[in-house]
Amino acid sequence: MKQKPSNPFILTGYYSKEYFCDRNEEYAKLFEAIKNERNVTLFSLRRLGKTALIQHLFHFLEKDNNYITLYADILSTDSLQSLTQKVATAVVRKFGSIEKRGLSQKIQDFIRNIGAGIEFDPISGNPSIKFRYTDYHQSKLSLQTILELLSNQKQTVVIALDEFQQITKYQEESPEAFIRSLVQEFPGIRFVFSGSHRNIMISLFTEHGQPFYRSTQIVELLHIHPDEYSHFIKYHFKNNNKTIKQEAISRIFDWTNLQTYYVQLVCNRLYSSNENITMELVQDTFLKILEEEQTVFSNYRNLLTSVQWRVLVALSKDAPVSEPTSGAFLRKHNISSTSTMSTSIKALQEKELIIKIKNRYIIHDTLLMRWIQENF
Repeated sequence: MKQKPSNPFILTGYYSKEYFCDRNEEYAKLFEAIKNERNVTLFSLRRLGKTALIQHLFHFLEKDNNYITLYADILSTDSLQSLTQKVATAVVRKFGSIEKRGLSQKIQDFIRNIGAGIEFDPISGNPSIKFRYTDYHQSKLSLQTILELLSNQKQTVVIALDEFQQITKYQEESPEAFIRSLVQEFPGIRFVFSGSHRNIMISLFTEHGQPFYRSTQIVELLHIHPDEYSHFIKYHFKNNNKTIKQEAISRIFDWTNLQTYYVQLVCNRLYSSNENITMELVQDTFLKILEEEQTVFSNYRNLLTSVQWRVLVALSKDAPVSEPTSGAFLRKHNISSTSTMSTSIKALQEKELIIKIKNRYIIHDTLLMRWIQENF
């Protein structure tokens, strides 16, 4: 376990159960699925704590000597080769220096045999894998060999592939079918497929004809219940001789739309302020956070067409929006036509800036929405 954090509102990583809020129901589903040899699909909107939940699960699985856990974030991958590199790097970082588990030498031999090498980050010292080949067939063989090594372990290996929807952007033909074939080839390995693009994840695992159709248990991560989150926040303030009133907490929940990361961010700032938590301080914290994002968010305007930007502003100001193509909405925001709105909405969905849930369009990033509302 890591040492006690200086601020209990953690923004990255995992410390212990004490600094992890709720998720008891979702954790129980994941734990029970792994224990009973079921693979899992976990999806949520961004910034709701999906990765933290996986780390929370892995923390307790690792305490059971029957499990070995591996985590790979594949959002930055663009091919099966780069995915294989991520998985191989996760394996090396996990086992490379643990001789007693018998994998270190085997992995090093494997890496050498396929013409790859281990590199070490000069700052962190963490090892990573660099493959020298570009052949798709070799990538498939490499990933298959890695899983074969893992399947031969005495403990059950649990692999989490985070941002799994990224595989739909690979250039290779049917990477989903190949990965599904590996899952079937190595039934002793448990997989957690997690993702933050709700529609793509649902399509991958629930639509007939998809390779992963009905092959996993589906777990959707929703917002933490405000009562549980309020208790968590009050506890940590009180435990460190600080106070925060329910009025301020409710305002934080409203402003962040209960997106976990942003609730944590605001509370982290308030906790570090060493002042009485007034409504004025809460509002000032909101504005300071938005000011810090000015450079990032202002660049969105340059990346979108003028019409797309106007539509994004319109949806942000009125969010959530159920009828963006209605005459009243178009006139209010000076959008020329229904077709213009529909085309722009499709483009913004493809860029994952907006999403549609229960027939309502919302901005995926609440902080971006608040910045637009504050400035336009």
